[in-house]
Amino acid sequence: MTLRDTVQRWRDAPVSVLGVATLAIFIGITLSLQLAGSVPWLGLQFEPTADGRGVVVTRVTPRGPADGMVAPGTQVQALSAAGVELEPEPGDLVEDPDFVNRYADFNRFISRQQQLSVVMAADALELTTTNGETRVLHPEAQRPVGSLPLGFWFQLAFGAICLLVSAGVYAYNRSMAALLYLVSGIGLFVVGLSASIYSTRELALPGDLIHRLSLANHFGGLLFGAAYLSLMWRYPLRLSHFPFELGVFLTFSVIFVLHATQRLPGIDAGFRYPLMASLVAAVVLSGIQWRRTGGRPLDRAALRWFFLVWVTGAALFQALLFVPLVNDHPPLLPQAILFAGLLPIFLVIPLGITRYRLFDLDRWWLAAWSWFLGGVAVLLLDLLLVSVLQVNRGAAAAASIAVIGWLYFPVREWIWTRVTRGNTQSRHDRLQQAVDLLTSEGAEVDFEARWAQALKTLFRPLQCTPTAHPPSEPRITDDGLTLEVPGVAGAPALRLQAAEEGRRLYGRGDLDVARNLCQMGTRVGLALNRLGNLNRELEDRVAEKTEALRLAYEQERIAERRAAQSEERERIYRDLHDDLGAKLLTLVCSAREAAMADLARAALEDLRDTVSIRDDKDLSAAAVLAEWRDECKERLESAEIALEWRVAAASDPVAFSADARTALGRVLREALSNAIRHARPPVIEVEPSFSGAWLQMRLRHQGHIGDPAEWRHGRGLLSMQSRLQRLGGSVSWAREGETLVTLWRCPVNPVTAD
Repeated sequence: MTLRDTVQRWRDAPVSVLGVATLAIFIGITLSLQLAGSVPWLGLQFEPTADGRGVVVTRVTPRGPADGMVAPGTQVQALSAAGVELEPEPGDLVEDPDFVNRYADFNRFISRQQQLSVVMAADALELTTTNGETRVLHPEAQRPVGSLPLGFWFQLAFGAICLLVSAGVYAYNRSMAALLYLVSGIGLFVVGLSASIYSTRELALPGDLIHRLSLANHFGGLLFGAAYLSLMWRYPLRLSHFPFELGVFLTFSVIFVLHATQRLPGIDAGFRYPLMASLVAAVVLSGIQWRRTGGRPLDRAALRWFFLVWVTGAALFQALLFVPLVNDHPPLLPQAILFAGLLPIFLVIPLGITRYRLFDLDRWWLAAWSWFLGGVAVLLLDLLLVSVLQVNRGAAAAASIAVIGWLYFPVREWIWTRVTRGNTQSRHDRLQQAVDLLTSEGAEVDFEARWAQALKTLFRPLQCTPTAHPPSEPRITDDGLTLEVPGVAGAPALRLQAAEEGRRLYGRGDLDVARNLCQMGTRVGLALNRLGNLNRELEDRVAEKTEALRLAYEQERIAERRAAQSEERERIYRDLHDDLGAKLLTLVCSAREAAMADLARAALEDLRDTVSIRDDKDLSAAAVLAEWRDECKERLESAEIALEWRVAAASDPVAFSADARTALGRVLREALSNAIRHARPPVIEVEPSFSGAWLQMRLRHQGHIGDPAEWRHGRGLLSMQSRLQRLGGSVSWAREGETLVTLWRCPVNPVTAD
């Protein structure tokens, strides 16, 4: 194999195109990151003020050069460095340099960018606020990659995806249409990379850099426009052998040179008008293509796909971006968002070029156009009200929606009904004729001929011939040109080519009709099988209902028994509380010894806790703490000990379950008992606090205390530890000088449903 053959094989291999595209993407992204990060950085985000006359800081990057020096909301009066002072203007913050029309305004913008970049490149610059305050800032020499906003990365991804997808199409389809699609992808790649740098700048870029980026952006846009206009000349049919594509690219090249040298009236004439004119020309070429594809359903379906996706997508992009700018209004949406809307449209174009499932387009062609035209009507009416009649934007939007809702949608519905009713009626009549052919008298004699005639009546194909490879069910082949129908009741399988005498492709609706027609020969058997299935299903449903009723009856009986048991338990608890509680209360009041009274009181509290466990309702933290405080106060007063209760409010509403409040109440009671019994302090401090759903209880007191490390843990201390561990908590004791601190933490343990 010669070197020439090797080179030719490499050029023909798909990996060569994909490899070159991947390398170009890598180089482009690397260059974009280098250019975006090569400028000084303040760590500030600027926006125009509400009145549109000044510039205000809306965000300060944490740990950036201006962090702690400038606060969000600071209105900037001037930036100065090395004797140069500049007053930032809202125009300095526009997303794209071409948001103006006159070259003088464009050049002034570039000049101001250069001046601002010089100021920002200083080692130290002064930021003066409208209040007369001065801040000295020290910009970083390069912008960190992490500070680049999401819009930067999205526009890089937009350009990379457009190039990679278009290269993938060309790698496996070396047609001229695929090549033009690749050229359009290259244009959008240049547009995305250049826009990502200047549209996400902090405040300024060097004048020559932003100028070159703007020209690169316009070059990519014009390249895209020339490519899709040329594609409409050649796709799906080449309209003539005239070198139209060469003329288009030469024309756009001349326009770009004149625009770059500023020899045209303005940016509209050098950039926006050519793209808008190319869109109009593409629509005209689409009309010519429509006439040329008559009798070629596959080509017409491809044209529909291409026109609907690409032309309407470009029209929406220009309507939302170019039309407002041409009329001296800001874009209706940010440029990055418009790229986000253009990307899916660009990605589905390969489906048309590769002619993938074009037969599905007929199902939603009219609906898609009606939706698109409805949106365009709203936008145009809104623009008319705002630009011509000077109506408020909010009122214009409301009026546009109202008018479109009252006029456009009823008219659309009327037209839709008129268009679809005729097609539906025609298909219904033909289906009835086909059924009559198969079911009328004598069908059993010449069923094969009647079967072929029924298919011809229903679909009106250009050709109907037997096929040597019968399918198991109806299927569409040849990109929708052919419908293959299996044999039925001894009749051969048939191939039906070009529906409606070559005016359209077969679609999914035709598949459904063909399936229904194929079932005519076995309809009786299917009906009997269906009837048997229905009887069995009915029997199954009766059995299911019977079983469900039985289960429901048993569950009702179980629920009744449980309710009776619960009621009996509640009665026992009430009797226990009333009888035993009264006796314990009497014992508390009549006890002559403090120890006996304290023991009776503890027994009474345990009884109350035991009974209250049945109340499984959650209680608020305030209610539980109030109950504990009253109990502590009453008990300590009887022991002649003062109580200092300090509580901090919970940051979030906290609810105690019955188990949690009972266990924690007993822990608190045991801690008080230990303090009273062993320490006899004059004062006991109790300090509850909350951290989320956790309770932290701190108990302090002095008195006769020893080293907690030398304590012998008796039943009381072990009981406290056991109760808290069961709830997932913990307890500790520490000595701080002459003060003993008992600390326990525990979740409030909300109740969960059984």
